[in-house]
Order: sequence, then structure tokens, then C-alpha cells
Amino acid sequence: MRISLSEPAADDAALLQAFQAGLIKRDLAPATVRVYLHDLKLFRDWLAWIYESPTVSLAQAGAADLASFRQHLLHEKAQRATTINRRLQSLRLFYRWLTQHRGAAENPAEHLRSLREGRQQQPAALNRSEVLALVAGRSRFTAWPGEAQPCPRATHAANGAAGRRGGRPPA
Repeated sequence: MRISLSEPAADDAALLQAFQAGLIKRDLAPATVRVYLHDLKLFRDWLAWIYESPTVSLAQAGAADLASFRQHLLHEKAQRATTINRRLQSLRLFYRWLTQHRGAAENPAEHLRSLREGRQQQPAALNRSEVLALVAGRSRFTAWPGEAQPCPRATHAANGAAGRRGGRPPA
């Protein structure tokens, strides 16, 4: 639900100051408080830009505004999921505070979903015997299957400094 723009805008500075006092009362770190307030100011500036009106208040934002802001951060600002999710958490915390302490009728951030964070795959590590073979300058797998000849990878590793390239060693 969106509050109509014809209503007088609430004093955002007073709201943010009261919210800041609530965060400090909860004993949050000063850096955390600064980041939350910065995220709210970014959202407020975005609202003013979207509606082309500096009088749009944080209290007037609706669920659709929050979802659009999330999309703006993702597609237009190309921010990472972790940054976007932190900004969304700042908004959730503010609107929860607004409903609990300022009597707002609805919490527009109640159903705001976070972005999924893609997991980065860890590189495969060498086991102990592979590390020792690498250090010794030879591979654990030194022959082609069914042959007594070294495999190209072992030949290349062992002879690379001598200028010979991979493949089977010369006969």
C-alpha cells in the first residue's frame, strides 16, 4: 500500500534522528549506525529522483518502491548481492522500527526478499602426495595407462626447463 503524495511529507530528518537514537540505544557499533543511516539516505534520494519531488518522505514509501529500489541497485547500479542485501536489511530495520515506535499502519518492507548470493566455488586443492611429487619435479602418474612411457604432463613438467615440450619423450 502506498500513501498518497498529497499528504504532507513527514520530517525525514527527525525520523532519521529518532531512528539513530534507537540504534544507539540497542548498542550497535557506530560504524553500523552510520551505514544504516547512509543506506536510508540513499533510498530517500532515490525516491526523490523517481518521483521528481524532494518532498517525498521515507514514511510514504510502499512495498513496490522498495522492490523497485532493489531492482535499481541490481540492474542500474550493478551492485553485488551482499551490498544490496545489506541495504535491504537497513530498510527492513527502519520500517520495523517505524511501525513499532511511530505507529505506522503498515510495514512495506515486511515481505521484501533478499537476493540470492551466488556461491563461489573453492579451487580444488592438491593432496599431500601430489604436492610432494610437484616439489620433487615429477608426477605421481608417470606413465601412460598400459605403457612404460611418461605421460605428457609429467614429461612437460620434468623437461620444461630443458626446452622440450609435452607429448611422449623422444625415443
